[in-house]
Amino acid sequence: MTTSKKQNTYAQCAAALLAALMPTLTHGAETISVEERLNQLEKSVQSLQKENSDLKNQLGYDGKTPLVIARPGLVYGPGDRHLLGWYRAIQRGYYRVVGVGTNHLHPVYIDDLIDALLRCQPRATPDGRAYHLVGERAYTMRELSDAIGRAVGRQVPSMPLPTWLAWTAGALFEMLPVARRRLPLSRTRVTFLCQNREYDGTRAHDELGFVPQVPLEDGLSRAVVWYRQHGWL
Repeated sequence: MTTSKKQNTYAQCAAALLAALMPTLTHGAETISVEERLNQLEKSVQSLQKENSDLKNQLGYDGKTPLVIARPGLVYGPGDRHLLGWYRAIQRGYYRVVGVGTNHLHPVYIDDLIDALLRCQPRATPDGRAYHLVGERAYTMRELSDAIGRAVGRQVPSMPLPTWLAWTAGALFEMLPVARRRLPLSRTRVTFLCQNREYDGTRAHDELGFVPQVPLEDGLSRAVVWYRQHGWL
């Protein structure tokens, strides 16, 4: 297997693992029982193990080639367009935090992520050591939304949008003959806005020596400058 094919294999393995990460813990003001949460976790682990095994078989992974599993948090910064709609919605004044806004996201600035990925390479082993590559800390949806608001110069309204109403609105918007990426809201986006994605980056810190260097406010400001330079904000 060539180096490029190996790298592509590793990337696909990481992508599959990222897609199979744990389901949401909170949906706005709604909560789930500990027993239900444990059942969800068990199913998630089983699904992750099966998908990882299937993918390795499909790609002909021999179990001997050194491998590192890199699991980035919410990547943001110049060059990213995945979160552009969020910045636009806040700048234009129609964004509202969905639900109570206490669920967490764990952002990592693009330059910090690149540094972390470069540190991963020497740690490759046949058993595939896994690392969560995340920023200094996780932020609640309210904290992150307000921080983006400061970066674009628009205060986010304090009154949230109920989860059920956001979900219903997303379903109605999806009925329009418009590309999903152009919709102001969709059920997929509502799910993202209500998910809890907080990770433990201790292993990356202790074993890779990875320490994020770019504070959230600075990273968001740089992203906004880049968006405006390209005429997207």
